[in-house]
Amino acid sequence: MAKRSSFVPSEQNRWKKKREVVADMTRKLASGDDVVAKLVKDEKAKRRQIFLIGAGVYVVLLGGVTATIFLFLKNPPATTVKQESAYSYPLESMERDHASDSITVDQYAVFLTYMLRHFDKVPSRYKGGVPRFSAREIFARLRDLWPRLSPQTKERIGEEFPQLVPESERRERPTEPPPGVL
Repeated sequence: MAKRSSFVPSEQNRWKKKREVVADMTRKLASGDDVVAKLVKDEKAKRRQIFLIGAGVYVVLLGGVTATIFLFLKNPPATTVKQESAYSYPLESMERDHASDSITVDQYAVFLTYMLRHFDKVPSRYKGGVPRFSAREIFARLRDLWPRLSPQTKERIGEEFPQLVPESERRERPTEPPPGVL
């Protein structure tokens, strides 16, 4: 029996050997039969053509899918239902109802004052959700609404928050003298 060699060629030697074999085959084909060389070139051309067709199909499909996704995001189909969040904020709900004329300006203003001082008086449909609001935001909304409010509502809100009443509308309220002065 022949003794086996324990020599294992390195990776670099394998690639070098492979390149030599390929170069030798190329030389033989180039110097040999033109028919064989033509067949090899034709086979290479077919493989390149198949690869390019596959890559083209992939690019076209990817582009079509991407365009469809962008069109869907831009214009959702009419069958989709817009679902409102279950956690709406009370101020947003009031604002929405005021904008749709479900509540009057006076009711809206009174509900806003209730949000600050008497939250238990706020209607139940506005108590749901997360009661997140700031007093500054409510005061700003009340100042914007002030010119459109009825005199009764202005008086009611003015009693709760005298700082909201503009200077031009403030009047001196008669005060009772303290007991025992007269």
